Amino acid sequence: MKTNLKMIVTMLILLIPGFAFAQENGVKFLENVSFAQAMEQAKNANKMLFVDCYTSWCGPCKMMLRDVFPQKSVADYFNPKFVCAKFDMEKGEGVELKNKYSVKAFPTFLIFDSQTGEEITRIVGGNKADAFIKTIEESLKDGGLASLRKKYEAGNRDNEFVLSYIEALDRGYYANEVSAVTEEFLKGKEDQLLQNKDLYELFEQHITSPYNPVFQYVWNHKDEFAQKYGNGVKSKLENTYIGYPMRTFVVKNGKERSFDQAGMDKYIKFLEEVKFDRIDYIKLNSQIMAAQLNKDWKTMLELAHQYDKTYKATDQDIYNWCMNLERGCTDNAVRQDAAKWIKERLASIEKEIEEQSKVKAKDGVMPAMSMVSGPAYKNVYEGLLKKFEATK
Repeated sequence: MKTNLKMIVTMLILLIPGFAFAQENGVKFLENVSFAQAMEQAKNANKMLFVDCYTSWCGPCKMMLRDVFPQKSVADYFNPKFVCAKFDMEKGEGVELKNKYSVKAFPTFLIFDSQTGEEITRIVGGNKADAFIKTIEESLKDGGLASLRKKYEAGNRDNEFVLSYIEALDRGYYANEVSAVTEEFLKGKEDQLLQNKDLYELFEQHITSPYNPVFQYVWNHKDEFAQKYGNGVKSKLENTYIGYPMRTFVVKNGKERSFDQAGMDKYIKFLEEVKFDRIDYIKLNSQIMAAQLNKDWKTMLELAHQYDKTYKATDQDIYNWCMNLERGCTDNAVRQDAAKWIKERLASIEKEIEEQSKVKAKDGVMPAMSMVSGPAYKNVYEGLLKKFEATK
């Protein structure tokens, strides 16, 4: 009788919504609960709330669920400290949570103070068990990112503290905020970057505006910096100039996007003043983007062909241009022009594959085939071509 009663009680417990029953020896995740319910359970348990923000297609998300969270060592760390829940960021309440908490990469792990409902910190990206636990420990140190932010806003500018704050922001993928804090930290330290590699690395990792005084100092002394730190210096400077328009002049208004041409025109004048030598390249890229955002598909494709002729477009460039055109363009003549371009690339790729098959091994070693261009794009090109041909 006692055995039967025990079995009945166990079954009833398992039927309670939100009962945590993940892997027997793994991290216990609540099932079928809302965010508010998860927060309430964490509050009642006097634990922090740990939220796994995932998507169904995210490889690292699956790796964490399959390889890391089931481990006993991870469970021994998590279960006493956290109430854990997971939400698909593309379904149900997950969509709202993604927008509310600005989740921009997957997996993102949010940690909340359940008593206040405040986000304490976040970790972006998965890792092996020991490294993941260490990252969480470091992220929670000194009260977590929320505490560091409050101290910074209150005026704490101690060097060691600011460096910890920058590291925490970087760990949480707060790109704009980490750039702003780094800019302030390096202000007035421009002439120290040549002697202090740590300061230079902060510049290299987090300064993203070519208008920034530190950036301009490095630009004006680029030969000295390149001699000290290598050719990566000039790549950093060039990539910052080239990438700035796409980060700055693509204006988002809800789901719609537009291009700030007036801002771009001012930027071109700035590039002329600092004597940047790839202005034509930046102009052409911005014109392609503007045409795309304005849905001027004919102009966009003409400019894309011009880019390919002048700079040799990568397969990633060609595929992205034609993919966006296929989705948005209804002009059949323009669509067929894009389809023709894809057919030409496919023919070239077939030749590459054929030539590769004829290459003989040298000393038993076959040369590697690129997986970022050429043959790697064969299948996606074929899929896109089918979409064009289906609407002839």
